[in-house]
Amino acid sequence: ARENEEEIRQFLQGAHIVFVTAGMGGGTGTGSAHLVARIAKEQGALTMGVVTLPFSGEGTARMEQARDGLERLRRVCDTTIVIQNDKLLELVPRMPLDAAFKLADAVLMTAIKGLTEIVTQPG
Repeated sequence: ARENEEEIRQFLQGAHIVFVTAGMGGGTGTGSAHLVARIAKEQGALTMGVVTLPFSGEGTARMEQARDGLERLRRVCDTTIVIQNDKLLELVPRMPLDAAFKLADAVLMTAIKGLTEIVTQPG
């Protein structure tokens, strides 16, 4: 993301609200989410992070990386919503992993839609 910082800055120009969504723990989301959020914040946008933490079965190293990335993200966002993937498995314990990832994506989208309605609709 650093090498594309100017492109990101141009893309976010004029935005009033920016949702930064990522699955934390890997390289892409964990490494770039806080940079995108920082740029949005610098440009005056209300900046919200909506992220997932890895399933415990993905390993402790991935979870540590996710927590480090989450801490960097929290420092630059106005608010951050964290969805723990393991909590999704508690709701549907025998779900295959690929279906669990799809459920995590659906939960992210629902959260973003709800937040968007709250901040954009009058009353």
